[in-house]
Amino acid sequence: MSSRSKKILGNLAIFIVGIIIIFSIAEITVRVFKQDELAPGLWPEENTRYVPELKRNLYVNISNLTRSTSEYSYQVSTNEQGFRDFHPILKDEETTRILGLGSSQTFGNTVDADDTYLSLLGNELDVETINLGLGGIGLDEMKIILQEYGFSYQPDLIIVETSLGNFQSGSDFAHKSEASRETKNSAFFWLYEHSKLVNHLYWLSKTTHLGSKVVNTLKLNEHTQDSVSFELSLLRGDDDPTLYEAKKSVFRNLQEIKKLADEKEVPLMVVFVSSSYQVEPKRLQALVEKFGLAEEDVNPENAENFFRESCKRLNIPFFETTAALQDHQKGTPVIWNFDNHLTPRGNQIYASELAKFIKEHHLIER
Repeated sequence: MSSRSKKILGNLAIFIVGIIIIFSIAEITVRVFKQDELAPGLWPEENTRYVPELKRNLYVNISNLTRSTSEYSYQVSTNEQGFRDFHPILKDEETTRILGLGSSQTFGNTVDADDTYLSLLGNELDVETINLGLGGIGLDEMKIILQEYGFSYQPDLIIVETSLGNFQSGSDFAHKSEASRETKNSAFFWLYEHSKLVNHLYWLSKTTHLGSKVVNTLKLNEHTQDSVSFELSLLRGDDDPTLYEAKKSVFRNLQEIKKLADEKEVPLMVVFVSSSYQVEPKRLQALVEKFGLAEEDVNPENAENFFRESCKRLNIPFFETTAALQDHQKGTPVIWNFDNHLTPRGNQIYASELAKFIKEHHLIER
């Protein structure tokens, strides 16, 4: 080997070692100064409990964990089951309780516990609201949660949150085994799950215009891209076998939840959380342009119409408030720019409209 080659290899080794040292120092710095803070994609390993029935991890006994991006910052605390609720199981005779089952919007991704629509609904109606929402779940898991945990709280009304994402969540659940745990194959995803620095930088970048483009270009958001593909199939009304099975599963689970509620003689209602494509038409336009579609090829109301018709068949009260959210989006945003969840303002509007609906339909006895 020539002296020049040795020099190049030596410089390369020094460079690599230097990168490792800098990365290690940065990782240690993030862990020291942000020890009570995690970006949205990461949970504390010591609080992780795998639940075979739900085929997922639950994150239990978390205390004041800060989750932040470039758009928002909020704190999360969970009970010993992994839910964002701290009401006692037993209730007083004079207490009226509403039980909330749902995905990330019910859980309250992006907002503090007091700013979730369930908490605000409790304030509007002067009742207790029990939050048994978990991010990323479908009606399969909601049914299990109702049976295993929900009825123990002796609810006077059960609210089931539905959304555009329910269909893929149901499909994902059907293809998991009870013993499986999600794993990522690439080096990036390994770093994403094990490095607070990488996770923090990813979410800070993802919630900016430039960073969002970089993430999409490098395909670092694989699950999000899969979700968009699934949603697009639904919005177009494709005759797709996977989508057909997902719809069957959603309806079947909704039917079984209704049966469980009827057996316990507890009123049940379904609420639909409008998608960003419904609330902000420019997002639908961007989707149409990205995939080279004609506007008439997609219908942002397809998911809502499915749940409306399903609830009509099952005789379940159905609530949605797309029009109100659309009106308010023109002022103070009700959904985040880079996140499809409701902002604190959006949660407040949703809660107010929902409270009116519950009163008008006499769904709780006072």
